[in-house]
Amino acid sequence: TAEKNGMKFFAGPRDDPFFFDLGQFKAILGGTASEFNNPGVDTFAGTNVMSIVIEVPKSTLSGTGTLNTWVETKKKNQ
Repeated sequence: TAEKNGMKFFAGPRDDPFFFDLGQFKAILGGTASEFNNPGVDTFAGTNVMSIVIEVPKSTLSGTGTLNTWVETKKKNQ
């Protein structure tokens, strides 16, 4: 983690925030279940994603609205 001029930067692994019950999904596809369980099983618990996080003070942005972004990169397998 680094900080400069009120901005914070981080690059590295973080816990995967995606919740998906893969086992139940396969059961639904296979016809042995008709719906997801609540809460279900978090198949991705304990796995990581590589993250780049940039925190910018709102005062440095023009305008007063909300700024939401979702960015991803992918590497094409050859």
